[in-house]
Amino acid sequence: MTKYPALSPFEVAVVAANAAEAKKSLNTRILEVNKISSVADYFVLCTGESTVQLKAIADAVQEAMDTLGYKPIGQERDRIGKWTLLDFGEIVVHVMHPQARDFYRIEDFWNHATPIAREQWLREERQAS
Repeated sequence: MTKYPALSPFEVAVVAANAAEAKKSLNTRILEVNKISSVADYFVLCTGESTVQLKAIADAVQEAMDTLGYKPIGQERDRIGKWTLLDFGEIVVHVMHPQARDFYRIEDFWNHATPIAREQWLREERQAS
């Protein structure tokens, strides 16, 4: 996996979260999980309201990560297009329909993770709009 060594896992998570936001994702969150799990350093969670939007969000995240030189080590989708998981090793991105997000309740399961305040990762130009 080729990565730019100057980017920390947090900075990569920020790129993924902002790529999702660019496609109007809802309730985008970054959770720091590296202190409680060896699965990843950060989870990025986001919601889309339709299968078309969910695909657009996942594609935008994938494209942004490709630009950084990150290739997924795993990718999963449910059969009906309501949930996509993109595993980049240090960063795991969950793109979910509201029903799937309510069902999986990742924030509840990982409630001991450290949530990163939106103000710390949201791009300035997005905040102005």
